[in-house]
Amino acid sequence: MKITGSKSVFNKKERTEDEYFIKLPSDIAHYMYVPGISARHTFLYAMIVDYYNPDYGYAWPSYIKLATDLNRSTQTVGQDLRKLYDAGLIEIIKVPSKDYNRYVPYKPLTQGELWLACPEAGENYRAKIKQLDEERSRDHEKLRQLRTTYP
Repeated sequence: MKITGSKSVFNKKERTEDEYFIKLPSDIAHYMYVPGISARHTFLYAMIVDYYNPDYGYAWPSYIKLATDLNRSTQTVGQDLRKLYDAGLIEIIKVPSKDYNRYVPYKPLTQGELWLACPEAGENYRAKIKQLDEERSRDHEKLRQLRTTYP
């Protein structure tokens, strides 16, 4: 299936009354190099940020609401929330008499801070850069050979 998009260019500096966006710190992208964290987890983090109510000091979506929003099972949502907690991105406050927890989203560490806190993330980042550099070198060599063979 192919969906035709709006064809309207998104300009982050332009605001219209009928648009609402989640304000997300760009440092969250560095967490993709933390073992066990993926784009799925960063999107869950974005949902917690979106549900956060500064008047109360926490977010309180249920597992069912998050599972629906993310098209995941409640079990997967629970596991993913735990990974965000372990990564220091959220606080989970248990509410014994309710069918939901409370969540406090924390600002992500900067890249340098994250590499210090989780050296494996920095290693994964450097390995990815090296892999991409090697791919680029191979592609340039193939192109050079093609140009030599077919001038």
